[in-house]
Amino acid sequence: MSRIPAKLHQKYLDALRQLALTAPGGRMSLIEGMRLIQQVVPIDNTTTFWLNEQYKVVDLHNMIDLSFSVVQDYQENFLYSTQREDGGFTVKDTQASGAPITIGSQRRNEEQFVRSELYNRIFKPANLGWVIAIPLRRADGSPLATPNMGRALDSANFNQAEIDFVLRARPWLEFLARKELATTHDERFLSSGESATLLIDAAGKIKSASNFALALLHQATDTPLTDAPLKQTLRGDVRLLLRRFGQSVVAAMHNYAAPPPSYTVNNRWGQFHLQAYVLRAFEAGMPMQISLHIERKVPLSLRIFGLPKFLDLSPREREVCLLMIAGLDRNHIAQKLGVKPSTVVYFTRQLYRRLDINQQSQLLAALTEATT
Repeated sequence: MSRIPAKLHQKYLDALRQLALTAPGGRMSLIEGMRLIQQVVPIDNTTTFWLNEQYKVVDLHNMIDLSFSVVQDYQENFLYSTQREDGGFTVKDTQASGAPITIGSQRRNEEQFVRSELYNRIFKPANLGWVIAIPLRRADGSPLATPNMGRALDSANFNQAEIDFVLRARPWLEFLARKELATTHDERFLSSGESATLLIDAAGKIKSASNFALALLHQATDTPLTDAPLKQTLRGDVRLLLRRFGQSVVAAMHNYAAPPPSYTVNNRWGQFHLQAYVLRAFEAGMPMQISLHIERKVPLSLRIFGLPKFLDLSPREREVCLLMIAGLDRNHIAQKLGVKPSTVVYFTRQLYRRLDINQQSQLLAALTEATT
């Protein structure tokens, strides 16, 4: 059953609509859109396949901790399989059918499914049984992405109310997926996110790096984790990834000049700032090493849409809140929303009262404060 009453479903649809209109779009935004749906439709896991025009997967995102070997096994042996009795549908089936969603459990024999090789090698390790696949398409109808929502077989199947909610949410997911991340950002709309450091040698071999640091590097280079370069990074070689920035960046990493060479890139995952520090040798013959620091910033609209206090605001209060956090004054907010400044004052007072604050600078802290 859904976690919240049906009368509150509209609240999350409104939030998804606002996210679609304010967020930059692309993979990162689509992931946050799926998180909003998860507030209404309980999901054990979610996987999104990004497709090219031939229905082939060009990227894959898991919202669960699914090992690379399982993902690779699925792609190589099952993703394009014609043995539909195993999984009930394929990604190509889902996109080509023209249906708004595909409910896997309605297209397969459950007893046969749990005996299948697909279930035991892929679905069972992922704790996945019941599935809804949501085909998202470009404006010309060609395939774009397919988010898969899953539950374990020992859970209840998706009910009609949940299916209806997904159908209503789908157009906004498609809107998010179609949008492209702008190449420039207003810094007021960005907040600091994650950072990590890799230690590499002059040949591009990793001397020290966490899995998280490697994931950030893949995102900064806009390289899918399912692409061949992942096999290189698993072996400790990041040269292929670094070449995505161009030879000038690789050359800059070997520069001893101060300040340290830096590089900024905007892509679908956010805004990345990379800075390279060449570590001087302390002993003769000691090989040169480079410390590569990566910081990722994400649009503020994505960060706060996951906050319960923000979602509890009315749609207009959320609009005013987003613009206030971005640093806009009363007159600029009125101009953005096409309303009178007095209307902005009214909603500002409502906002302050609901969050128990008295000034604009307190907004973000009030939203992020844990709900008691």
